Amino acid sequence: MIARKCDRCGNFYETESDRSVVTSSTPDKPEREQFDLCPDCTTDFEIWIANKGSVVNKVVKKKK
Repeated sequence: MIARKCDRCGNFYETESDRSVVTSSTPDKPEREQFDLCPDCTTDFEIWIANKGSVVNKVVKKKK
């Protein structure tokens, strides 16, 4: 298992793969940025993409 910290919510999580990165680019910024997302934020991202970029509000509760 590999420990990672989510770039969106800041929570730590474990993954079995060494890659759990979402890559994005936009027409005005063609270079790619990589974001390491936890499973919850990855799900939110997939929902956001499916809804063609509509805003998804998320309340983040930090784990202690």
